Amino acid sequence: MDAQAFALLKQGPPGFAKMGPDQWNQVKGQFTDEQLKEATDIRFPPRVRAVAAGPITKAEFTELTAFDFTGGVQPLEQSRLGWFIYFFSEAKACNSKTSNDVARMMQIFDLLFERNTAVPATPKWKKRANFDTSDATAFKGYLVELMNIGFLKLPGDADGYSQNDATDVSLMKYLDSNDVSKPVRYAWRSDSRPYQDIESAGGFLPKNASDNEVMVNGALTPYAQSKGMREPWNPFSDPAIRKYFWFRRNQNDNCLYSIVSVGKSTDWKSYLPFPKLDGWYAKQFQFWDQAGGKAKPVSKFEYVKARCTVDGAKKELWLPATRTYLYFFVLSGAILDTEALQKHRKGDPFPEIAVKQISIKEVFGVVAFIRFHHGETDADGFTAVPDPSHSSLKDTNSAFIKGKFSNAYSALRDEFNKAYQSTDTLHVRWASTGYAEMSGEDTYIKAGGHKILVEGLG
Repeated sequence: MDAQAFALLKQGPPGFAKMGPDQWNQVKGQFTDEQLKEATDIRFPPRVRAVAAGPITKAEFTELTAFDFTGGVQPLEQSRLGWFIYFFSEAKACNSKTSNDVARMMQIFDLLFERNTAVPATPKWKKRANFDTSDATAFKGYLVELMNIGFLKLPGDADGYSQNDATDVSLMKYLDSNDVSKPVRYAWRSDSRPYQDIESAGGFLPKNASDNEVMVNGALTPYAQSKGMREPWNPFSDPAIRKYFWFRRNQNDNCLYSIVSVGKSTDWKSYLPFPKLDGWYAKQFQFWDQAGGKAKPVSKFEYVKARCTVDGAKKELWLPATRTYLYFFVLSGAILDTEALQKHRKGDPFPEIAVKQISIKEVFGVVAFIRFHHGETDADGFTAVPDPSHSSLKDTNSAFIKGKFSNAYSALRDEFNKAYQSTDTLHVRWASTGYAEMSGEDTYIKAGGHKILVEGLG
């Protein structure tokens, strides 16, 4: 190895780039395979070529995902980009879209995005400079076009309905709450919110109609507004659009924002697993990491004192738990039979219906349960203990219901009392049918080498 080659070798990476072919051949034998690859990349960097600007091609559109124009950065739900992704993704995934639909979606995409010509190009596409400031009416128009491709639009009020009774098997029906000659239809729904929160919201409303105030950046803000649904560029800012049921074609399921979903089951126990955990656990169960048997904090859980049997010995422990509130109510207004529609569209059905809202006056009562979870997933199950302090028949509402449906009131009261008067501690898990009861070893919480059987509240 000549002196110059040796001197360049000692310089490391800067020297590699200065070597001539003869010098490179002299020194490359000094490297391990891994070092040689690194040195070669420095000496002969991969060729890079800027991508020419231009509209999206059909092939590119076919492979396009949200990652290609976000770079994997999750946009705010309330932002223009967040709402574009919701409607665009549903439209692009829709199997029933036509060639004209695809052509129009490509045009809309090109109006809002441009090719990233930077090197390296990450993401492949970037928002045009006026994406967030362009005319609101035009932007709303693009989103409405995407909605009409990716969603079914179904009437959400009395228009377009016949007055069907509760036994009608059609996909949609309208129950007139003033027509007391028709059968009364009731349902259960579970929620993480206590009654006072539901009452302040006016009942159960779809997200796009909720003006219940939530805290945003230290200020109380109506919920729909906090999610961008009152911005003039958002389709749901328009009452003429909000009044409809919107059904996602590709997902074969209700829209996330325009519908209140209600289970079909009349067995109140079916609603105990809801709301589901959905990744609430931040860490494994570690009940004995602190003195007194209290676990370390676990995300979105509260601690409740429980009467337990631990390895055969009676004890009281503070355990992480969630609350669920089971609401019993009568149905009225427009109803979409989601399960029947899913079957009609050859998809996997789930036993639920959709309504536009549940008025607070239609809420007969609430039954609360505290759930001590046996593990990190819904399949692990939980022990549900009645919470009488947060359960009640709502006298004002039930009097309103009794005055309107006097003939059915006794039957409604009996149905509500099945849950309201229950004192049983239940061991159940989520199942595709709603819930499944557990027995034997499955009734225990197993943590820290111990077996815990929850028997009631402490």
